[in-house]
Amino acid sequence: MAHDVSLRHRLCLAHVQAALWSVGNSVTSGAIITYLLLDLHASGMTLSWILAASSLVGVLRLLAPRLMRASGSAKALYLLSSLPSGCLLAGLCVVRPQPASGQQLSLLLALLMLHQLAESLAQVALWTWLGDLTPRRLRARYFARRQFWQLLLGIPAMLLGGAFVDYWRRAYSMEAASWRLLAYYIPLSVGTLALLVSLVPMLGIPATSFATAGGNRADRDVAGSWLTPWRDRQFLRLLLFRAWFSMANGITQTPQSIYPRRVLGFGLWDLNAMRTCMQLGQAGVSPWMARWINRYGNRRVLMICQAITAGSLLFFTIAAPDVPGARWWLLGGWIAWIAYVGHNIGLPKWTLDFAPPEDRPAYFAAMDAVSALFHAGFTLAGGWLLDTLMAVGSARPARASRFAYLLMFHAGFALRLLGVLLLRRVANGRQSLP
Repeated sequence: MAHDVSLRHRLCLAHVQAALWSVGNSVTSGAIITYLLLDLHASGMTLSWILAASSLVGVLRLLAPRLMRASGSAKALYLLSSLPSGCLLAGLCVVRPQPASGQQLSLLLALLMLHQLAESLAQVALWTWLGDLTPRRLRARYFARRQFWQLLLGIPAMLLGGAFVDYWRRAYSMEAASWRLLAYYIPLSVGTLALLVSLVPMLGIPATSFATAGGNRADRDVAGSWLTPWRDRQFLRLLLFRAWFSMANGITQTPQSIYPRRVLGFGLWDLNAMRTCMQLGQAGVSPWMARWINRYGNRRVLMICQAITAGSLLFFTIAAPDVPGARWWLLGGWIAWIAYVGHNIGLPKWTLDFAPPEDRPAYFAAMDAVSALFHAGFTLAGGWLLDTLMAVGSARPARASRFAYLLMFHAGFALRLLGVLLLRRVANGRQSLP
């Protein structure tokens, strides 16, 4: 009984961390960064580099197992990575580039890359730490509940941030650029503070030992641990799907980010309101998703979720400035993305189901590195392709713009749909693992 109470207390503290982190992450990532870059007159390729760079540094997550051993525990690496991550984000609020300033945009890119690198290492450590703390029988329910708290606090933070940005930009539209850009830097500062405060609850959770039923982690060969996921044929099939999934998402990352602002003329609040509908749906579906995964298995549930998320891009192909109700068609795409909650819950659980306890850092590092590498590479490819298609049709820009976006959205739909076939070959996991 004492053990259960202690476990419940630790997991509750982790929920507090998840809620605070979600508040900070909601106003320091995603659309607010994209809109800031667009106000700095970044091109499609420049935006792709910045979107891809934050993913590309995730490949260095492969260093996480070694760094975890060097620091002594997953807790130590999490704290040592999260603190500089927040400080680098604070630096982003200090550097305030002027529109079309190439050198300052490069500095902005460097800060984002270093921040993402630190955050990537922190996330590998955090998932390893939570995996050690959470018994197998509780994992699906725990990850679902964690997702719920992240959405519950992240949604109002995101909406308030978007409303503030749009209000400030309208109210000070005639002021100097440095003053207008405060619309972004004020919420970024608040979000950075929330990310740093989110570390406090984790101080009350003890570090987990490297000694496990599978052997002593500290005594195992580090290189051998790194190679273990790549020798696991069943896990390699899951990695193949993750690579394809990231490729399909990356190829449309830049068009999806630019289209609502430059083509449809949506403000940040408009986009965040649509995202809120998605997140509210995910919050409602999360408990059911955990039950479905436990009842029907990882593979079957994620195949359905993958098919639904593929269809989301068809709504983007319909929404256009001259189409009545374009706003509602685009909202349909965000509603279809509710199905991503299956990936958010299922993929971490699936990785844990494959990973022996002593090799969890290596398995999560492999999964995250593959995702980051393919997402970054194809985000760059997508940005280059978008700019190329626009340049080819420069004589008729409106028609070329519509054709470019339609082509890329249809390609993204086809690639995501093919991911369903890859999932059919992945085993549900090794049920004998603790």
